Amino acid sequence: DNHHPQQQQQQQQIVHYNRGKPILTPPNSHRSESELIEFIMQALRRDGNVLLPVDASGRVLELLLLLDRHWERQRLGTAYNLCWVGPMSINTIEFARAQLEWMNPPLGAQFDSQRGLNPYRLKNVQICSSVGELESVMEQSSGGGGGGGNPTAVLASGASLDHGPARDLLLKWGDNPDNLVLLTNSLRCVPRGDVWTERIRERLSGVVMEKTPVVEDVAAAAAGAGGGGAGGEADDEGKLVGAALAPSDVSSYTAASQLLYKWCIAKASGEEMADEIGVDTYVPHRAPLAGAELKAFLAAEEEERRMKKAEAEKKAMMQEIELARGQLRLGEDA
Repeated sequence: DNHHPQQQQQQQQIVHYNRGKPILTPPNSHRSESELIEFIMQALRRDGNVLLPVDASGRVLELLLLLDRHWERQRLGTAYNLCWVGPMSINTIEFARAQLEWMNPPLGAQFDSQRGLNPYRLKNVQICSSVGELESVMEQSSGGGGGGGNPTAVLASGASLDHGPARDLLLKWGDNPDNLVLLTNSLRCVPRGDVWTERIRERLSGVVMEKTPVVEDVAAAAAGAGGGGAGGEADDEGKLVGAALAPSDVSSYTAASQLLYKWCIAKASGEEMADEIGVDTYVPHRAPLAGAELKAFLAAEEEERRMKKAEAEKKAMMQEIELARGQLRLGEDA
């Protein structure tokens, strides 16, 4: 639930009054927090990894405080990894550390009472800027058997699961039934803007537009992504992800929306979710350049190098001219 008071912000109770009596009370935030932690610990205890898709800032700050506090109280650092991965995560946490006066007053009081120890020092959280850094942290952690390191809870940027590290980890971890995807913000379970807009345009015009598949062929994507990782990883990802979809088969909703919908259907039926759930998401496709495209790229690269060289030569010449002028002025003064 995304509607209880935020720990890092000024807490407020939103109620509607009728004749002086509240008819709507805010949800029990402590119960929700304990349930969140319990779900995470259940997955970690069975040697699974936990993926929590989050935005680059905002609610992730609340979750970091909550989980870091739990890791500290229970001394979980040696058994389980707690990581935050995102290209802007380091910048975000530095900004948060410098903006305590805009947050919930107890955080500022904690800073004062602990002699300047910032509540966002997060000594149990390992901050990574990429999935590659995260994998290094996991490999270096002890325990966990099988050489894979400790089970890990990861807050990853990309709340919709259509982009960012969260999408990449979904593709890597989605085939392991011991792993857990825990959606933290239902407001990100929304339609895909580009697909939704195109569908509406087609309905209004009565003409189905031809376009390339939104989800690329995974075999080609794995081959194009080659240099960054081992071939075994690409093969594993290829087994997990299916073939490219036709434009008409692509869901109008984000991957997070699709997962939430299927969970709601199971919940309404009083059943557990199926062991295998199929969703579609965007898979980046990087193919090596060839032919005319390669020639054009090399020509543009050579032109850029030539322009940089000419600019450097011009700058050096101007410096020599200024030096000569300075020497002339010195000679005249003498």
